[in-house]
Amino acid sequence: MTPGQVVLLVLGILAFNIALWIPIVLWLRSRTRAIIAALARDIDASGERTLVAPESALYGGATGTHPWARGNAVVALTDRRVVVRRLAGEAFEIARADITAVREAKSFLGRSRGTPFVVLTARDGSEVGLLVREHRAWLAALGRS
Repeated sequence: MTPGQVVLLVLGILAFNIALWIPIVLWLRSRTRAIIAALARDIDASGERTLVAPESALYGGATGTHPWARGNAVVALTDRRVVVRRLAGEAFEIARADITAVREAKSFLGRSRGTPFVVLTARDGSEVGLLVREHRAWLAALGRS
């Protein structure tokens, strides 16, 4: 291959990736905004008090009965429950009364990120890991600072 062909190949690969990823990213952002708005309306209608408003997060997986597949999600904390609505996959909730412990962890289920996970332990011993923007706000709202 000549240097010109290599440059054309690299530019073609770059153009393909841009054409592929821009619609995916736009869809994720749109879906996230829609879920945040819908969850905020649901919480307002339920009469619950919002402790941490619905926000975009990464669901780090879980042990036990909760879904194990990681991915993008919208999470919120009320005075009665933690709500997790995954962008792809089933939504679930954990009643505040069922949360027996909360901690921060540098890694969860073999994954680590730059920010710590908020790990919730349920009464049945299962754990759920969340990567949220303000993990300290979550820890404080859940009773651990």
